Amino acid sequence: AEGGDKDSYYFLASLYFDRLKEYDKAEYYYLKSVDAGDNDALLELGELYEEIRKDYDKAEYYYLEAFKKGKKKGAAFDLVLLHETAKKDLTATINYCNQLLADNPNDLYALLLLAMFAIIDSNYNEAFKHAAAFLNLKEAYEDLESAIDLLRGLMEKKQYHFVLNQFKQENGLLMLHAKPYYYALAWFMRDDLPGEYEKTPAELKETVQEIIKTAEEDLKESKT
Repeated sequence: AEGGDKDSYYFLASLYFDRLKEYDKAEYYYLKSVDAGDNDALLELGELYEEIRKDYDKAEYYYLEAFKKGKKKGAAFDLVLLHETAKKDLTATINYCNQLLADNPNDLYALLLLAMFAIIDSNYNEAFKHAAAFLNLKEAYEDLESAIDLLRGLMEKKQYHFVLNQFKQENGLLMLHAKPYYYALAWFMRDDLPGEYEKTPAELKETVQEIIKTAEEDLKESKT
């Protein structure tokens, strides 16, 4: 590893982190890996500071560095979880996302992060603004998992009418890519949409039932 091979440093760091539980040595080799150009190691450093050292400022720093250096999807996922589980205000991340949107109002992951943070905080005006912008971008559906996470977050907070309005957008993007969620939504909005759930196409019924089951579990968890 002394030759500067980022993969060797990363392997050693993972060995010390996952198996040997020697966290100082793990940090040393993750930092060496970062210096050698491995940005995945930034995510691992964030995890070390979040889960082991409980230093949430440092965790945010490393996740945000990973986000800035191109690991947007993984870092966004970690930052949302950090905000939700550690109850931490991620001011540096929010400021950075707002800077990105000032330069490019369609920055996909900046919109996603700000929407998810606002949903967690029940700040619905902000959540709706960023979520609508995200869901109206064609690029949002190239990574369907993120769009689905956003829908789940909104449905967990029972923001059904907003989600319904997104399904009714003229561009039809959400309906095209997430139709099973429309019929699951219709089940939760049975009083507002009488008979709509019953129109679920046969080939979608099993998927829709799984979505409803997951959504009900999310609702129960959010109450505990």
